[in-house]
Amino acid sequence: MGKKHGNSRHWLNRGALTVLVLVFCVSVSFAQNIRKDGGSGSATDERRELRIGDRTLGTISTSGGSIRYGLNVNATKTLTIRMDKVLDSAIDPKLTIYDSNGSQVATDDGGGEGLNALISVTLQPGQYVVAAQAVGTSRGDFLLRVEEQQATTLSLGTAVLGEITTS
Repeated sequence: MGKKHGNSRHWLNRGALTVLVLVFCVSVSFAQNIRKDGGSGSATDERRELRIGDRTLGTISTSGGSIRYGLNVNATKTLTIRMDKVLDSAIDPKLTIYDSNGSQVATDDGGGEGLNALISVTLQPGQYVVAAQAVGTSRGDFLLRVEEQQATTLSLGTAVLGEITTS
């Protein structure tokens, strides 16, 4: 079964070790793609930077608090921005995007799965602020994701199944 070395026995066989290494590698790979924000979500927090492709873990620790993130868009892009509560967090997520003049560009409270927030928007080049907010007296941990939507080129005569919605 195991190999004896001195006074100890090692009971891992090659198959079990391979599974353990695989699980560890997958866990490390997933964790490397997520940035921990570390913000408290209080009104005095400074603005943090957000990039397209980011996955950021954050915590809003004050009821109804928010964390503001700067987002630089260098060319016209259609983005999907999601704010999802993490596991059993008590947060009710809300997202709002502001342009460089402070005008609201888009907002969502509950457009994602469950109570999660989801915005799909085309932004022109410029500086934006993404406000991750907790609705009402909620607070807790969240995952904020910014993804660029890729256009699909269709040939004439190609059938596509889908849904057209208005925002």
